[in-house]
Amino acid sequence: MNEHPVSSPPAQAPDQGRRRRQRPLGLLVALLVAVGTAIVPGSGATVAEAAKDPNTITKTPLGNFDPGNLITDEVFFTGSALSAGQVQAFLKSKVAKCAATDGPKCLKDFTTTTKSVPKNAYCKAYKGAKNEKASAIIAKVGKACGVSPKVLLVLLQKEQSLVTSTAPTQRQYDFATGFACPDDGGCNPENAGFFNQVYGAARQFQRYAVAKDVYSWRPAGKVHEIQYHPNTSCGTQTVLIKNKATAGLYYYTPYVPNAAALKDLNGNGDLSNKNTPNCSSFGNRNFWRGFTEWFGSTSIAVTGTVQKAWLANGGLDGTFGKQTKSQVCSKNGRYCVQTFAGGTLASNKTTGIAMPKGAVRTAWVKQKSQKGALGWPAAAVSCRKKDDTCVQRFTGGYVAQGRSTGTRVVSGGIAKAWKASKTRNGALKMPRANAKCTKAGTRCTQKFQGGYATAHSKYGNRAVVGKIATRWAKAKLNKGSLGWPTKNQKCSKVKGGKACYQYFSGGAIASHPRYGTRALTGKIGKAWVKTQKAGKSIGWPTGGRKCTTKKGVKTCTQKFTKGKITYKGKGAAKVVRSKR
Repeated sequence: MNEHPVSSPPAQAPDQGRRRRQRPLGLLVALLVAVGTAIVPGSGATVAEAAKDPNTITKTPLGNFDPGNLITDEVFFTGSALSAGQVQAFLKSKVAKCAATDGPKCLKDFTTTTKSVPKNAYCKAYKGAKNEKASAIIAKVGKACGVSPKVLLVLLQKEQSLVTSTAPTQRQYDFATGFACPDDGGCNPENAGFFNQVYGAARQFQRYAVAKDVYSWRPAGKVHEIQYHPNTSCGTQTVLIKNKATAGLYYYTPYVPNAAALKDLNGNGDLSNKNTPNCSSFGNRNFWRGFTEWFGSTSIAVTGTVQKAWLANGGLDGTFGKQTKSQVCSKNGRYCVQTFAGGTLASNKTTGIAMPKGAVRTAWVKQKSQKGALGWPAAAVSCRKKDDTCVQRFTGGYVAQGRSTGTRVVSGGIAKAWKASKTRNGALKMPRANAKCTKAGTRCTQKFQGGYATAHSKYGNRAVVGKIATRWAKAKLNKGSLGWPTKNQKCSKVKGGKACYQYFSGGAIASHPRYGTRALTGKIGKAWVKTQKAGKSIGWPTGGRKCTTKKGVKTCTQKFTKGKITYKGKGAAKVVRSKR
């Protein structure tokens, strides 16, 4: 079976004759010979030979029109591209109010009883139903035959303007996709009806791709001569057909648009000029234009949860606009990201994540997106008015933005410390600077509104907050005598408030509402830490360390609520407990 469309103006023009596309299935064998001579079979040149006569790429307001790549296989043959609900929502968006009175209903409201079709070489089984909505038929046929419902929607519009028609006729439904409607004759009544048309077209596109013994004169991957018009005197264009989907479209509608048809994508081509012979055809132009206007790129698919997020944000006409890169997913398939003109859309299992252009997304992109330290987007950005802050979680950390703190990246071990501290809701609050790390990246410190977070290959991920953070900063942080925090602080309620202490690699810091905040370093610090860990605390420091030198020997003492710690010269520190 072969398709020969009548060349005609755009489908949207209500006064134009409907396009005819396809011969009846039963006539296939008889017509193969005639078809071969009528459409000027391709040269059969290889892809390598195509460089001698490459495709003519035409720049248009919608993008580059490549006659050899009208649509990719990935986009065309994704049968689950839209659910029935998504198709229904799309149809409703195209017709706000139906004007039909005595004829069939608009496509968004149309129902018909469908028959069950058993599994065959091209489609899985289709289970019929009573009063099935058009949207359900489109989605179910797409899934059964492995042809995108987006393709079927565009085909319905290209052939009969059914998607946007506010008062459709019965004929529009009877020959909805132009299936079994050859150029040189009327449409086959045996294939009439909305379901027969949608199913027949979808099945046929799979047949083009699979039945190579039948559809062998215009295979993908080779150069072919494609006619501009059924009138052979109009000539041909040399086209390298790059994939099965494009080959199928040329089997269905075997003409390529000429320069006049592409000059104005909504125009009538040569028909607009009475002094020029009519050599313009519009079928494949209208398909490419319709798909691009409704669903964006014909070469980049938008599917799954990312598509749900895209549609929820207005689709092609919304915040994110046209897709610019293909979707990329993690190895386990849990996380996915896709770039659009207006930002990035991501998914975490079944949850869509919107990342419009802005400071948070820019910070993530600068970190090499999902390939960087932040990893995959794990949740949508969370903003709140009370402090004018926004935080977005990623698999490897966070991006935090505040009016007074700027946009900061929190990743790796520091992100774990911030999370343990309840992020912006905890004592650390918002980050005030990006992390500072050693060249090897094994030791990092980051400043927050409420203190510091550290990541150390030996001492782990720690938060240093409050008065202890202030004292640590005074001691030059990790570069000073206290070194790195080795544990998170421990606090207890005491008279007058809360008392806390925290261990560091060079000692400890203790803070008490009555005695103040003290640094415990050197021999005294190590001795105090030892008593604490042994459960034999000598209490809270009541003052700073005091040292004297006599005859060249230095003696230092620091008092505590339960005694004192002292050392002399090179000797070890001694714990002297108070007598009760």
